[in-house]
Parts: sequence; structure tokens; C-alpha cells
Amino acid sequence: MIRRDLATNTIMYDPERSSRIPNYHVDWKNHETSPQGYIDRPIPKDEDVTEGPKKRKSESSHYKPKVAVEPLDVDGHWAFPNTTPDEEAIDTLTELQEHPCGSYFVCTDGLLSPIERLGKTQEVLYQVPDSISAGLILNYFQDRIDHFSHEWVETYLEKFSQDTDLQVYVPTEQHVTSARKLQIACQTLRPAHIPKAAEIFLKSLKNPIELAELRVKIDFTRIAMRFEDPTLTVDELFPEGEDMVENIKTWIQSNKEKLAEKELFLIPPHIQTIPPALLKSMPNINSVKLAHGDFIVTPYKAIKNILTLPKLEHLNLSHNRLTDFPIGLLDTAKKLKVLNLSGNLFSEHTKTTLQNYCARREIDLMI
Repeated sequence: MIRRDLATNTIMYDPERSSRIPNYHVDWKNHETSPQGYIDRPIPKDEDVTEGPKKRKSESSHYKPKVAVEPLDVDGHWAFPNTTPDEEAIDTLTELQEHPCGSYFVCTDGLLSPIERLGKTQEVLYQVPDSISAGLILNYFQDRIDHFSHEWVETYLEKFSQDTDLQVYVPTEQHVTSARKLQIACQTLRPAHIPKAAEIFLKSLKNPIELAELRVKIDFTRIAMRFEDPTLTVDELFPEGEDMVENIKTWIQSNKEKLAEKELFLIPPHIQTIPPALLKSMPNINSVKLAHGDFIVTPYKAIKNILTLPKLEHLNLSHNRLTDFPIGLLDTAKKLKVLNLSGNLFSEHTKTTLQNYCARREIDLMI
């Protein structure tokens, strides 16, 4: 059996229940005396490691299908129900990638397995970007409590009550309904506890497409709040039952004069979604700052959209935990003069590649 050591985040081998992990081989000679029996060397794809030293599939009667390590949510359960390792993980990732909202959140790191990529995708979908976004999420939830099923409300209330910080807000009176208890608790939360309550709500949404659509609404509302009104809510921008894309276009059209005057675009941290239609309405933008996002999944699609701005000269992507930056993305930014990528997690090879590219194009690079 393959298991993950949660303390070290290491995939490990249990010799009492053997399984096959592709492209890796157990140190059979030392695994009984080694404390954990690490999986430690590449092997050919056709080599069977289910029992003892290496054999070919055709020679072994012990061959079993590969088994992957399942990513778990904070409660130790699959966050996306009915999803099993490997094939269904790929199906879920494909479904998200092909959806206009889901594609902003999919982890595309080719060095990770489908299960690991799904885990990263799940993590970013459930991420509460900041305290303002948390407030938007909680308000969105409160407005719908009366429409949720009794079973859903009971489950959410149980999660709410299990948290040591949140349980103090839940009324203890027996005659109060579960829905009313939740409403009272949410209305009395201290600001410091709102993000935690919002995260519990997000994790109650099991459909990844539904979750991605909500995250796009939250991200766009955060951007709109900076341009128009800091008291905007998700439901004001995206009324129930209306087309989300049309709502975005309507808002852009009603604010086109204000948007067209902008030369600096300050994007709130952690914003994964930047609609192309919004950027097309801001042709005079010459400077964009999207810093201190600490992204779980690199927002390649959002960055790609930003780089299409025709007058872009300055781009600040510092302190975002970026590990890679495809050079090809920069080819569309014909007027780029300054690129700030400092405070990220690039390898020396990536840094050298970026330095050579920017030197060739005479771009001032900070990395």
C-alpha cells in the first residue's frame, strides 16, 4: 500500500500491502530496515514492483493496476464526491479546463500526477482570497440560507459548531431552527472569524464547476469594487438566473468611460480571474500590479490576458510564489519595459532563461 506521510508530505511504501506506483521502485534490499522504506529510483514502465525485486509483467503473476495517493480536504475526505483516482481525476480536470470559468483554476504542472494536479486545483478553488472576498462569500451564503435543503443546513451548522472559534456564535436555544441559528451566527461574527466561516461555506459546494463559477463572480466583484462602489455585492452584479458573461459585459459597458481613462490597474491580491472583455475596455492601461498573491496555482490565463494590453509597459508580479513563467507569454507584450518578478520561487534555470530573454528585448527585469 502506498501512503502519504502528512508530517513530511512524502509518498511512502508500506511493505505489508504492496501496490504499483509507475516509474518508481522500492529499495527492496533495505526497505525492512529503513524507517520508512522510501520509493527511491526510476524504473521502466513495464517493470512490476508489486512483489520483490524487479520482474517483467509477463513473468509475474502479482501484477496489479497502479494506485495513486488521494488528495484530501482539511477534514480528511474527498472534496469532490464520486471522484476516484487517475481516470476520473483526469475527467474532472478536463471538464474544468474546457469550462470558461474552470480553466482559470486548473493546475497544469506537467511534473505532477493527475491526482496531485486535482488536489492543487481543489485547493485553489476552496481558497478564500482575502477578508473582503470572505465578506462577499458570506453575504452570498446568508442570502440563500432559506433556499437550501434542511440536510444541507444541518451539515453546514455541524461544521460551523465544530470549530472552536465559530461555535460561540451559534445560539443554544432548542426552539430556534438550524437555518435561523446560522443566520444569527453569521450576523454576529467578528471580522477576524469571517474568512473561516466563508471557507466552510465554500467547502460545502461539491460541484467543481459550480464552485469555479462562484469564484469568478467573487473575483470580478472584487475588481468592480475598486472601480465603482466598495459596497457592491455579488448579487448586485450577478442577479440569480441571469447569464454571468452578459452581466460582466453590461457592467463594462456602463463603466466604459471610467475604464478607458485608467492608466494603472491595481489588481487585488489572490485574484485568479481577469476577463479579457474587461482588459479590452482599458486600452490606455500602461501599468499593472498583481503582487503578493501567493498563488497556489499559477494564474497563467490571467497573466496571458494582461499581457495582451496594447500599451502595457510595467508589470509587477512580485511575491506570488510563481515557480515557472513561460517565455512565450511575453511575446505579445510588445511595449513592455519593466517586469518585476522578485520574491517568487523560480529555479536558477528559469531565472537565467528570463534574464537572457529580457536582455535581448531590453526589458528591465527584477527577479
